[in-house]
Amino acid sequence: MDGEAILLPAANISKEDDVIGEIPTTFFVTIFTYKSDDPLISFSNKLFEYYLLALIGVGIPGNLLTAITLQTILPLSVSSLLVSVVALFDSLALIAKVIENQLLLYDVELNTFACNALTMFSVYLSTVANWSLVLLCMEQYIAVAYPLKKELMLTKSRSCIVSIIVCLAMFIGFVVAYFLNSDWLIDALPCWMRTAKTLQSYLIIENLHVFAPYILVFGLAVCIYVGHASFLKKHNKIEQENRVVESETGLASSSKEVAEVDKISFEEKMTLVTLTKIASGLFLVLVLPYFAYVIITLVSSVYSIYFINTTDWMLFTHIRSVLLDTTYAIKFLLYCVSGTFRKHFRHRILWC
Repeated sequence: MDGEAILLPAANISKEDDVIGEIPTTFFVTIFTYKSDDPLISFSNKLFEYYLLALIGVGIPGNLLTAITLQTILPLSVSSLLVSVVALFDSLALIAKVIENQLLLYDVELNTFACNALTMFSVYLSTVANWSLVLLCMEQYIAVAYPLKKELMLTKSRSCIVSIIVCLAMFIGFVVAYFLNSDWLIDALPCWMRTAKTLQSYLIIENLHVFAPYILVFGLAVCIYVGHASFLKKHNKIEQENRVVESETGLASSSKEVAEVDKISFEEKMTLVTLTKIASGLFLVLVLPYFAYVIITLVSSVYSIYFINTTDWMLFTHIRSVLLDTTYAIKFLLYCVSGTFRKHFRHRILWC
């Protein structure tokens, strides 16, 4: 793989290669235009070739440990299940991306259907991972904003149904985007060129993949931070009032035991809120370059502003992919910031 540049309308491409003439002028394609001896691009290519192998070495074990540890905090609760679902699809996204990366890197011969299916499943699984985070943020917002109604509003069956609907909706959207209007594709074209998309398809893919999840996670994260602070303030006020009553009337030992159990349960629930804040914050920071990339790409396509000869832009296209994929691999490391999570991790995994 020599390099990557911005998606361009085929109608605006002038290139000696005859295969470009096979692409309808309404389609977008990825064009390779830089000099292969450029040291910055050489570094970028090496990074792009091998970074996924490093991420999968960290991400798969980390996501597995996350799912196991969470079941000791709140076993089979909606919250722990959703965090585990996020960890599951993070792992699947990394596996799919590694497979795609290695097949394209070593120029494995694939037919047109396989090329599109390979790219589609890679992007689809990462999209589901992003939307799983959206569902987790939504669940935790309800937990802090409507704590008394949460158990009624978010049952396991409802959560499962919503998750299945999201997965099916994403799948249908990606099948349409990747295979509609693909009858012109021929096996003589390189695999990367056989995944060219119309502007409409590109809009569907990137809106589902990054644009919509990013906006939703941002909005929900703000609501969670504000709601969590308000919730803790009210909880602390109630705790102070209870302590005043206890000091005046006295509290039986059995009631103290119940209070201690409630305190532990509260801390465990707050741990899930903390993990959600960490995951959403990580997503918002690391996916920001990809979010900007999508906006710039769409604006450039409308106003015919192209960056195909800009080395810095090509490097940026690699960095935004690296940062996006990093979000699927390092959540476990950041989860360990939570004291309760570390305690349960040591107890469950390290037996200490």
